[in-house]
Amino acid sequence: DSINLLNAYFKYRFGDNWNQSQSNQSNAGSSMTRAQALAVLGLTEDADRDAIIKAHRSLMQKLHPDRGGNDYLASQINLAKDILLDE
Repeated sequence: DSINLLNAYFKYRFGDNWNQSQSNQSNAGSSMTRAQALAVLGLTEDADRDAIIKAHRSLMQKLHPDRGGNDYLASQINLAKDILLDE
């Protein structure tokens, strides 16, 4: 159910093509591409570190498990931030 909820949310927020596969993955072993990470956080390719952190914080405030979200949503948002910040 969580996956369906997340997919529906991102499709609503970013459009039908939010999860298009890209051949370049930023983090080895992750299942999220840089393009997907940008889509998850609602950012464009030119986003700087501050924009990434701000977008992450904003989404976590809305979708954190303590605020009605769930662990899966939070983990995807965290993964997106990690990919974009190359942590």
